[in-house]
Amino acid sequence: MAGAVMTVATVLLYQLEMSVAALVAIRLISGVGFSALTTAAHAAAADLLPESRLAEGLGFYGVADTVAAAAGPAIGFFLYGHFGCQPSCSLSWSPDLLEPCLRLDAPLRTARQREEGR
Repeated sequence: MAGAVMTVATVLLYQLEMSVAALVAIRLISGVGFSALTTAAHAAAADLLPESRLAEGLGFYGVADTVAAAAGPAIGFFLYGHFGCQPSCSLSWSPDLLEPCLRLDAPLRTARQREEGR
């Protein structure tokens, strides 16, 4: 959850005009938050998948993650070219705000717990 909060907070800060040093500091914090968020997301995916389909599920998750990382910058440049900086930044952080809200009160049983009947 801390990674999601750091990621959202830094993405919101990108909309402000700032010095290059401040931008570098925000990118550093953003990188730490994104690293924590993606690591936690992969761990959660591994925890939710049934053991019998763990490799398959993690493979699909990894492919989806890679496709998103490849398509994201292209979509960002398209939005920036057609709408400018402010709308592009707003569109980029809007989904980030929803992600922590979806997790706040979502008790999930792992696939292993479901298999064991807990």
